[in-house]
Amino acid sequence: MTNPEHRAIESRVREQYERFPFPDYSKSRAVVTSLANSDDPARINGALFGGRSDPSTWSILIAGGGTGEKTLGLAQLTRQFGARIVHLDLSGRSIEVAEGLCRATGISNVEFVQGSIYDIPSLLPDRRFDYVQCMGVLHHLPDPQAGLDVLAGVLSDRGALSLGVYADVGRTAVYLAREAMSILTDGAENLDETLAIGRPAIERLPKTNWLHSDPAMMRHIGRHGDNALLDALLHTCDVAYDAYSFRELLDRSGLVFADHCEPIQKIVYDMRCYGFTADLRQRIAALPELARKRFLELFHGRLVVQSAYASRGAAHRATFLDDMIPHRTVFANVRWTLDTDGWVELRDTRFTGLRMRIGEAATMYLLYVNEARTNGEILDDMIAKEPAFGDRDTLRERLERELTPIFHYDLISLCDRPFRPAS
Repeated sequence: MTNPEHRAIESRVREQYERFPFPDYSKSRAVVTSLANSDDPARINGALFGGRSDPSTWSILIAGGGTGEKTLGLAQLTRQFGARIVHLDLSGRSIEVAEGLCRATGISNVEFVQGSIYDIPSLLPDRRFDYVQCMGVLHHLPDPQAGLDVLAGVLSDRGALSLGVYADVGRTAVYLAREAMSILTDGAENLDETLAIGRPAIERLPKTNWLHSDPAMMRHIGRHGDNALLDALLHTCDVAYDAYSFRELLDRSGLVFADHCEPIQKIVYDMRCYGFTADLRQRIAALPELARKRFLELFHGRLVVQSAYASRGAAHRATFLDDMIPHRTVFANVRWTLDTDGWVELRDTRFTGLRMRIGEAATMYLLYVNEARTNGEILDDMIAKEPAFGDRDTLRERLERELTPIFHYDLISLCDRPFRPAS
C-alpha cells in the first residue's frame, strides 16, 4: 500500500500501540492461556482440511498478533506437533509483551516479526501459509480490503484463514460514545492531549448514556485503563461490518466463505433461539441468506463480531467416516454440557446460549468420545451395547442426522489422528 494518507493513519495506529499496547499483560500477573475460538488445531483440521492434514507440516501466520494472547493459546495447542507460527504485529512494544508471555510459558515455536500487514510480501518474501489467523485487526486498518487482499495472497494452495472484525449492531453504544468523543477531542494534537480530554469525560459518563447498557465494556475500560479507552473509544481507525458488507469484503479478495468461526454468530443466526411461531420461522427461512442474517443481527441486537473461515475454495469439512477420531473442541468463550436425557446446553460465556435436544444414539455417541477412539470403534461399542440400533450403516445414518446440531456448532471435530491425550 503506497497511499500517503493511509500510511499516515497507520503511523498513528502504530504510535498508539507502541505507547499503549493492548491488552498489556506485562502489567498483570494473570496467566494468559486464551485462544481464538477459531484456533483449536483439531477444529482447524476438521473444519478446513477435511480432517486429514498433518499438523506437523503447518505454517501458520497470526496477522496482527498484538500482545500475544491468541498466539500463546495457539502455540500451546500446536507445539506438540511442531507447527511453525509467525506472529506479526505493527507495534514493537506489543511484540515485546507477546515474547514475554511465550518465554514465561516455555513456548519456542513462534517467530516474531514487526511490520504492517500491507508489507507482508516484502517482510516474508516467498512465504506461504496453510493457516492465517486475523482476529480483531482488519477493522483498525485504513484500508481493510487491501489488507485482506494481502492475506489472501499469502495463503498456500490448500490454505485457509480465520477472520474476525467488528459487527455494527452489537457495538451501537460504543459507536455512539466514539462519536461523542471524536467531537470532544477534535483538534487534539497527540495521544496525551486526547487522553487528557477523553478520560475525565468518560469518568463522568451519565447513567443515561447507552454505554452503561454494555456493562462488559464498562468493566473492560475500568480494568485496562487508558489502553482500553484508546482501543475502544478513542481509536484513530475503526470500521464495523454487517452481513452484507462482510461477505463483500471476502468476495472482493477472491475468498470463498466456508463457515462462521465464532459460535456466538451461529447462535445469533439460529432461529431456535427466539421462539418464533411456525409462520414466522417459515417467512424468515425463505429470505435470501444475507437478508436473513441481517434481520437476525438486528433482531438479536448484541452481535459484536463478524467472523469467517474462508479460503480460495480449498476448505472442506471432514466427513463421518470410520477412521475419524472425534474430539471435543476446545473453545475460548464457549462451554457446553450434555445430560443423559439428550439435552445439550451451549453457552457463549459473554452473551447468550442455546438448549438443543439430540437423539438417543447421538447422546450415547458423545458419551463414548474420549479423543482416541475412532468412529468405527464407537459404532461397534454402541451396537454391542444396544443391538436395536441395527447394523453399522443404519446407525451411521442415524448418527449423522442426530449429530447435525453438534457438527453445526463444531462442538465435535473429526480428524484422522489424535490431537489430545485420551480422556
